[in-house]
Formats: sequence, C-alpha cells, structure tokens
Amino acid sequence: MGTDDKVVIPENLRLPFNRASLSEIRVALNRLQARLGFSDGCGLALRLVLEELVTNSIMHGWGKGAHDDPETGIHVDFHIDDGVLHFRYVDHGSPFDPRSDLPSDSRDEHLDDRPDGQLGWPLILHYCDLLHYAREEGQNRMHLRLREKVLNRD
Repeated sequence: MGTDDKVVIPENLRLPFNRASLSEIRVALNRLQARLGFSDGCGLALRLVLEELVTNSIMHGWGKGAHDDPETGIHVDFHIDDGVLHFRYVDHGSPFDPRSDLPSDSRDEHLDDRPDGQLGWPLILHYCDLLHYAREEGQNRMHLRLREKVLNRD
C-alpha cells in the first residue's frame, strides 16, 4: 500500500443520541477489527476514543435529552490512509471546538488533584491526533486519526 492509497471502510456508523449507541460502537468495531486484522491494542484505543466521544456528545452536546433518530445524531466514517486509521466524527449537538473549548489538561496532576470528569479529551488526544475541526450546518465535524498504525503493509 503506497502513501497515496486510501481505503474507505464500509463500517460507517449512524447513531442516535442515546446510550444504546455505545453497544452499537462495540459491535461495529469488533467487525472492523476482525475484517482488517488490526491489533487488540488498536482496537481498544479506538473503542475508548469513540466511546468517550459518543458519551461526551450525549451528555454535553444534546441538551434536549436522548433521541432515536440516527440521521440527526452521531455519524462516524472510517478510512485507512497509509496503514493509519482515520475517522470523521460528526454530531448534531451543541457547538464544541476541542481546540479551544477543552478544560486544561490534567494528566500531569496527582490523581487526587485531578478534576472529576475531565480526563476524556486528554485520553482521546493520547491515542489520536485531531487533524481538523469545523462547525458547519449545525454540526460539529472532526477528523481524527489513530497515532498507531493499524495495518503494516510495505
């Protein structure tokens, strides 16, 4: 696979704003991992990141309570570029720009001194690079990539 090769993956997700979406993520990622054969470490990192993103969207981005319409919920599309998994994460929730709206990174603080509930984004950014964020058409649109290669094809 050359550096210009891009593989689009059909395991794209359309999720409603509710907690049942978390189990849908697990099922889709298990299928994706089985089909592509990437490591358990990559699978765990991706699951942690997506569960955190979806949980944040549900808890903080949708002030009207849960709803079951995946078309106005959360969308995740995957592709592989040069062995690295990229994904586009879109939600229809309140504006949230992770480049400027994040609380301070508390990973270096002693465990007892860390604020409750503010480690999700530091964990996401430990496993992923945020390549792009835009607020367009009432949506938060992010492009992220896992830091670890999922496929080693030379």
